[in-house]
Amino acid sequence: MLELNLVPESYFRAKRMARILAAAIGGGILLSAMLAMFYIYTMSQISNLKGDISRVELEKTKYAKTLADIELLNSKTKAVEERLKSIDELQEQQALWILLVDDFGKCVPNNLWVISLNNKKEAGGTRTFTCSGISLFKEVIADLLVRLNSSKFYRNVSLSTMAETTSAGLRAYNFRITFTSIEDNKVLPPRLVGIKEAGKTGILEGTYVNMAYGCSLSKFEGWTISDKTPLPNMLAVITRDRKQNSGKFSPNVTLASERLKEQFKNSKEYALSVEESLKKTVKGYGRISEREIFIKNLRCYETVIIFRSPSRLESGKQLEIKQRRVYFVKNNTGFVISCTDAASGFESGWEDFESIINTFRVL
Repeated sequence: MLELNLVPESYFRAKRMARILAAAIGGGILLSAMLAMFYIYTMSQISNLKGDISRVELEKTKYAKTLADIELLNSKTKAVEERLKSIDELQEQQALWILLVDDFGKCVPNNLWVISLNNKKEAGGTRTFTCSGISLFKEVIADLLVRLNSSKFYRNVSLSTMAETTSAGLRAYNFRITFTSIEDNKVLPPRLVGIKEAGKTGILEGTYVNMAYGCSLSKFEGWTISDKTPLPNMLAVITRDRKQNSGKFSPNVTLASERLKEQFKNSKEYALSVEESLKKTVKGYGRISEREIFIKNLRCYETVIIFRSPSRLESGKQLEIKQRRVYFVKNNTGFVISCTDAASGFESGWEDFESIINTFRVL
């Protein structure tokens, strides 16, 4: 059968265009719906972020005072550290001048009077000194020159001027001398090994360091140090070299430490508590003096006691012993430095004891 399609081509074109238009409109509606959903989601996220920002701002306001306090504390800590550093430098300079002036004083002979002593620091850490004075004898002035030249701290001594004068009706001589010191860093004793520098408990370069207790103590020239001690709470013992010992007793310095079972307000309270125990157990105990002292900014308490101990050389005899005890308390830990010698030689060894005590450090 023969079929004829009498529908014009324009009809089919119009139908196709209608389908395309419908698809385009549907796609547009779908795209618009998707964009609307994306917009709503974005706005929701923005709203959530604004809420988070508001909460953060609220928290920031809430902790603003705390943050300000922390910042103030940090600034104060920094200021304290700078001041402590300045104090260390001043103490080092103080030690330098004590050594230099003490040695100069030992060089000044009798019948000579120093009128002025000035110094000027030079490059390399040396100092040029100018000293003026008066003496009744030329030989005494010459003696001063010889002594300064023999000093371990001074060199290049020369007589600048010397003129005859009259003082109280007596013939005298005005003089001016110049000399230089050795470098400052050679005058001062070697720098102590820091606790943090040691890394472990033991003896390093003449310094005993205990990492558990966070403390250290150094020996002095002419002394030896050991961590082999007879008592468990005794950390280190420092003894004078045998060749320098004299008499029937060997001077020693010990460092002891203990974890305290009771709280003490300060070093004095701890010291007096220990002293009461010593009073009951040590034969012939007597307290000579007590005072508060500072060791490198550590507030300590010191007592000097006397007691009797059996002589190791003479059987049946008792030796009179003096002991200087320095107490310090920190973080429920007690430290005791004991400097011991026979009563007859105690005062002569005071300077060495002082030098060793001043090396005590606690973290």
